[in-house]
Amino acid sequence: MNVVRNLVKTSERIATSNSENDASTQRILFENRYNGGKTTTWRPYAAADGIALVLPYLNDHHAKRVNAIVKRSQLPLRLIFQPPSTPKEMLTSSRLYENGYDEKGCRYCTDKKICHLRGTVYLIKCGGCGHRYIGESGRSLRKRLDERRALASPQAYPNNSFYRHRTAVHS
Repeated sequence: MNVVRNLVKTSERIATSNSENDASTQRILFENRYNGGKTTTWRPYAAADGIALVLPYLNDHHAKRVNAIVKRSQLPLRLIFQPPSTPKEMLTSSRLYENGYDEKGCRYCTDKKICHLRGTVYLIKCGGCGHRYIGESGRSLRKRLDERRALASPQAYPNNSFYRHRTAVHS
């Protein structure tokens, strides 16, 4: 029934007269087999500037009961019902595609062997001045750090932030 509500709102905005609006809306709804029944959709309670409370969606009955309780309590909450994961989401993960740790004498790893991880946030600290750079990569950490290392030295990359830092601060 959201389709009906959206159609009515749109037609109210763009129609020039109410009779034209009503007639064309009714015709479109009839042609698309929408009945004139009561709408059964509802929206979760949301207080203005409320704190988001994310709850798992179990079924309509439980969601409506929680919604009524929070609404009665007047708590400053915005209810968000999150559907459960699908089997596809549960079975696919980027972790499946990560290689095991196989580098001996890795220049990046210390005690924790993490350079094969993907989707990491990393911090690079300049040994000369202590300037810090925070980056993020979807590729393996080792590959991204190797790229950063290569970008810091050749003069073929004058627009790179590492090259600019090295030449501006340490030259």
